[in-house]
Amino acid sequence: MEYTFGVTPLQQYLVRFPKGRLQIFDIAWDTIHKRWFHLKPETEILPNDSLHWTKRFYTWNSACAECHSTDFKLNYDLKTQQYQSQWAEISVDCQAFHGAAGNHLQWAKKSPDSAKKYPNKGLVIDYKSLNPKQTVETCARCHARRQPISPDDKHGRDFLNDFIPSLLEPNLYHADGQILDEVYVYGSFSQSKMHQQGVTCMDCHQPHSLTLRHNDNTLCTQCHQKNPPVSRFKTLQAKEYDTPEHHFHPKNTTGALCINCHMPATTYMQVDPRRDHRFSMPRPDLSIKLKSPNACIQCHDKKSNNWAVKVLNQRKGKQWQRQDDGLTLYSGRLLAPTAAEQLALLAKNTQKSAIVWATALKQLAQYGQKYLPTLLTLTQNKQAKQKAEYALRQAHQLASNNLKILNALVIFYIQQRQPIPANSYLKHWLKISPNDPQAHRLLKALGK
Repeated sequence: MEYTFGVTPLQQYLVRFPKGRLQIFDIAWDTIHKRWFHLKPETEILPNDSLHWTKRFYTWNSACAECHSTDFKLNYDLKTQQYQSQWAEISVDCQAFHGAAGNHLQWAKKSPDSAKKYPNKGLVIDYKSLNPKQTVETCARCHARRQPISPDDKHGRDFLNDFIPSLLEPNLYHADGQILDEVYVYGSFSQSKMHQQGVTCMDCHQPHSLTLRHNDNTLCTQCHQKNPPVSRFKTLQAKEYDTPEHHFHPKNTTGALCINCHMPATTYMQVDPRRDHRFSMPRPDLSIKLKSPNACIQCHDKKSNNWAVKVLNQRKGKQWQRQDDGLTLYSGRLLAPTAAEQLALLAKNTQKSAIVWATALKQLAQYGQKYLPTLLTLTQNKQAKQKAEYALRQAHQLASNNLKILNALVIFYIQQRQPIPANSYLKHWLKISPNDPQAHRLLKALGK
């Protein structure tokens, strides 16, 4: 065993293997209950299985290190299949968040011209200077299920310049957007009204102590109260929430905790409960239709969804059963003939979170060429560049040799100063039409 990996609620152990590999042993230590446990106790995994701890899915260098160390460089040689991985720290330290600290150390010497020479205390990322979107995206670099698209993830760059976040896929999320697999918070939080209104991770989490700002309902009532901070969050209602009339449970009980109704937990790796960050209300009516979980039945596990629906109807009337995007996305997953038009409406809705409309766009593309005009209309959305880009990519999947779409994609990425995807689409264009003058003009613009 060469390294201990993790702090709480579990610790894992890294074993040195040939060719620079560090493999994660599948027996871990439960730091809460002080016991050893197997990560996959329900399955016998033989050494020749790709899911055995000695195989690539348990290789720390490629599976975990990017986010669980500081300034990590993979350094993998494809020919020799050897890792020469490097890192500044085997764990996560300040520079993983604030960027390289050389200028900060110079600023700390407090010379007469320090403040002028090293603005923002010499930090690459000074959180006080960031807007809510930028603040959340500094966390999303690791706290997201995502695919890297650039060779070097630079501090301070837009999240979408370096990563493509996973959408509401059936193996990752329930149809209504609740977490299913390990998705690391960002995709869940980005669906929430709080995210849309500018709430950031640090409104609830202490970034240095790694603790919550409060351990009871005060965490929520710092905003959700009779005198809400409307100067910052204009849509807050002046209302008393921490009452039995609202949560239907006696005060100071587990059922009265806001997070137990609005952030139900799913346990991963046997001992690690993680909470859903959509901050939605329990919907047992959707559970019946979508086979998704809900907080009511998670606690009242001897009761049924129909029972929960009846209780909520008695307490709230039927107005709580409002239309939910999950119904449309569930139908889209099933490729129901009636879903396409609803998906088109959802994709066009500028009020929806990006992960919702992007999922709708992807599902819409599965319905074929008939909806290519709808996708192309969305590519003209200059107010929402992210939506335009995604619509372009989905249109390209439907019509990969359409030169107008390729032209729009290359120009889009050049304007966004993203040469890697621009060059990729341009190469495809030149394969189809090697002598196209517009393609060669764009090639020149890229400096090729």
